[in-house]
Amino acid sequence: MSGWQSGHAASCKAFYGGLIPTSATNINYINNINIEYNSLMNTTLYIVAGSSGLIGHYVCNKLNESSDKFIGLDAKEGKFSNIVDLSDQGKLIEIIDSHVDSNIKDISLIYSAGKNGTVEYGGLDDFGAYSQDNLSEYFFQNSVLPYSCSMSLINYAKEKNIKLKILILCSHYSFVAGTDALYNKSTSEIKKIKPHGYIISKHAVIGVIKSLASTYGSDRVLINGFAPGGISNNQDEEFVNKFKEYSPLKRLASPDEIAEWIYLIANPKLTYGNGSIFNIDGGVLIR
Repeated sequence: MSGWQSGHAASCKAFYGGLIPTSATNINYINNINIEYNSLMNTTLYIVAGSSGLIGHYVCNKLNESSDKFIGLDAKEGKFSNIVDLSDQGKLIEIIDSHVDSNIKDISLIYSAGKNGTVEYGGLDDFGAYSQDNLSEYFFQNSVLPYSCSMSLINYAKEKNIKLKILILCSHYSFVAGTDALYNKSTSEIKKIKPHGYIISKHAVIGVIKSLASTYGSDRVLINGFAPGGISNNQDEEFVNKFKEYSPLKRLASPDEIAEWIYLIANPKLTYGNGSIFNIDGGVLIR
């Protein structure tokens, strides 16, 4: 029970001269009142695209713990996810519209979906390998879809007269080439690299953010980017040790730490950032 709930329970007991016992039934009643109160007070709808992914899941968990109103969207099943193909803009807006009521004054889109070449799940490329289809898929998932979803929401927010804040996931690799030395295993005969498709598409999404922010940024629409780097996700010991040498902070970030940053930046009360990219990478870009 939260501090508000326990305080409210104590107030009720004092007000009625202690005639109402603090039973489980009464506490549940107070909890239900609190839930209804929070529902009425929530004027922001958070939308997490990519809610089944690592970052999206932890962001949803943070929103859930904070009793914020949110919906998760993903093509894959997940604890917080409404299943939707993010390329189907009509269905996307239909789901969002079903969660918008007269109390909603702000929408905050956290776009964390995308295609990632991960070191921990065999997503690296072999040195010299090339696939045009793979490159096109990276570009579509990491640049085209964030643009399409943002445009759909910009038009929807204008129609509904709702303020909109968009935060699109980038990467510290949106600014630099892949650090190939991080990904080579000492036991492997084949050199591995961070996929060029990932790096190229993450560079491109910076253009998406800046173009949208320049054209549509206003006192009612804000578009920014979030560029994390080095998130702990079951990487092997060799990679973790290499990253410690690579990063000034000598560690990886925990997913819930990254979620805290995103939760802060996505707050619609912060209204002076537009076209900005927030780098949260342990300082790897300062070298």
